[in-house]
Amino acid sequence: MALHRDECTIVYRQAFKISKSSTLDTLAVRLVLTLTTLRSRCRRLGGSRGGLCSLADRRGDGLAVVVAEIRTRVSLQLLLRLSTSLRLENQRTASAVASFIPVHDQPVTLAALKELEPEILTAEVARLQNSIKHLERSNEELKTFCSEADDEDLDDDSRREFEQSVKENEETIASQKERMVMLRLALESQLGVDATNSHYTIAGADSATPSTATLEAPTSTAATPTPSAPNGITELEGGEEEGGLYL
Repeated sequence: MALHRDECTIVYRQAFKISKSSTLDTLAVRLVLTLTTLRSRCRRLGGSRGGLCSLADRRGDGLAVVVAEIRTRVSLQLLLRLSTSLRLENQRTASAVASFIPVHDQPVTLAALKELEPEILTAEVARLQNSIKHLERSNEELKTFCSEADDEDLDDDSRREFEQSVKENEETIASQKERMVMLRLALESQLGVDATNSHYTIAGADSATPSTATLEAPTSTAATPTPSAPNGITELEGGEEEGGLYL
């Protein structure tokens, strides 16, 4: 029974991550070993427990037997194509990480981010996405108010203060977007794949609740609330407050 292309890609990515090898035979063996950890997937793809899963138990029969067996189930052309694609993908990620230089001051380095758990990185992406969303909404409201208010409703000093708040928010948004790039690069470096891939997803990021991203702002514009951090992110933030005015 042949593996479905999408399923094969998912499993193969894991095999490639383990092996870090360009040798096709080694990758084929790693694919078999990886499949043993995916019992439910094996039942769907290979039929029974005595199918693909049992290949790992037989690996003592020799490399040639295992490779021959896996090649009867997975197209050799597909293996080669996936192998080439994954090598290029890893090379692009490594190049992007090596050449990245932040424009804005950041509370953490890319090297430090790469040492954090993927769950912490994705939680921080979610927090930043929410923070940016609220800052952009606040800026739109501030700009609208400044453009529509007459001199009786808004004196010159207050207008300048609001306009300055808009500029500060824009700077904060730019810094946070750059940090999201750093987080994605760190994830891609760890996973060896595109961090936006649905199987290694940052997918839940957009659904994060506002309570994990920002505090409710008081009516006074003098205070600048600090977005609250999810568990494990306090060390990432370094204890420093981020700028930005939320309405």
